[in-house]
Amino acid sequence: RAVNRTAFVASELYSLYQIDGWYISHEPTDMATANNYFLYTVPQLQSAYGLPVIISPAFCANVSAPSFPSLLTQAGADIYSPQDCVGAGTSLTSPTQYTYDPSVTIGQLPAYLTAWQSACETADKTMWTHVETWQMDGPTYGNAYEAAWPRIKQQLCIEKALAERVGVYPWNSRTDVLQGLLQEFEQVELWVEGKLVYFKKGVCCG
Repeated sequence: RAVNRTAFVASELYSLYQIDGWYISHEPTDMATANNYFLYTVPQLQSAYGLPVIISPAFCANVSAPSFPSLLTQAGADIYSPQDCVGAGTSLTSPTQYTYDPSVTIGQLPAYLTAWQSACETADKTMWTHVETWQMDGPTYGNAYEAAWPRIKQQLCIEKALAERVGVYPWNSRTDVLQGLLQEFEQVELWVEGKLVYFKKGVCCG
């Protein structure tokens, strides 16, 4: 059912919009299990439209395993954009453990993303990253809010050195976050009221 639903949604979107590629919204933590879905969905999208496919996994505990690159190959996506898991302070050495302390994740992030980089190189896949700009304070998972720029900058300093492209999703387009992004990148693309807007060194152009 999920595969058929994906095909239907893709067909509808392609008929309505100019599409440059496909982001599959399923964010797996277990690539082996997720491949039961990706093995059908990814090649279907690629063959039907000739466009690249991107998958953005959540925390994958086995990214350093020798077999992990083969899972990326099997899934078949063109681009993998692992989430950095900073928002809830996920411990990258203890699966599903949320510490609600961003510094824990940031301290573990270089090793985790380096493992991802190695896996993507072995599988001959492009690697981007997904910066979580939100924050949770616990004690349970919820009530997220947008983090301040100094924390986000720490993530970017790590990820820019390892990924070909970095994706950032500012929830409320805080002024300090936008200004900080413009200092780090030549161009920033944001969705503003349903429209993609390009901010370029102080110049806004839709």
